[in-house]
Amino acid sequence: MNRAKFYAYLRQRNSGVFGTSLSQKQVEGMEALLDAGVRGRLSDPHHMANVLGQVYHETGGRMYPVREAFASTDKGAIAALEKAWKAGRMK
Repeated sequence: MNRAKFYAYLRQRNSGVFGTSLSQKQVEGMEALLDAGVRGRLSDPHHMANVLGQVYHETGGRMYPVREAFASTDKGAIAALEKAWKAGRMK
């Protein structure tokens, strides 16, 4: 995979993914995933695309680990989930 082309595409205005820029943390998160692919753990390009898409979704486009509900603390995450549960937004 040509990573320079990959990142250039992601930075294009019409790619519709990240706008025209990526943060260093986003690049580092994607590099970790791509490196795992090179090591053979995600050798199928379709599988890699699926993983990148799921990480994008689960992290709100951040591409690095986040707490549930994007809370800044564990206590905040628990409170947000409890609130959503009580409001019937979670099964």
